[in-house]
Amino acid sequence: MKENKIEFKEITVPLPAGSKVINTLYYVVDNGRSDVFENLEELDSKTFRVINRIFAHMIIKDKCRSEMVQYRLNKHPYGEIKPMPHRFFFFRKYGNHIIFFDYRKKKKKSLGEKVYSIIEEKMRKYEEAFERYRKESK
Repeated sequence: MKENKIEFKEITVPLPAGSKVINTLYYVVDNGRSDVFENLEELDSKTFRVINRIFAHMIIKDKCRSEMVQYRLNKHPYGEIKPMPHRFFFFRKYGNHIIFFDYRKKKKKSLGEKVYSIIEEKMRKYEEAFERYRKESK
């Protein structure tokens, strides 16, 4: 069985002058593809600007205070950025590393517990891969 090649690429966005970086944001690249990055590129310009502002706030603040950001979903250990109808899922590792790992386009009543459980399984896989990545990069 072929093992997935999982990489983590840093998300960089313009920050306000004099800002102090607290968190590092990454997106997952799995076997050369990234649901997060590919779908970010497809956003309309207004939504893209909103997401970039949220990324900037997540980089310079411990918690981004936005109605579009939820750090924990119900009983699941991951969060989401949710500019309708888009959902970008992330988890926090080692305190100051935020990893974006999945994207879904939400249609009315389309994300139920079964989908959230599948997303959590993906998160666990990428969480383990990030632990290996951190050990190898030290």
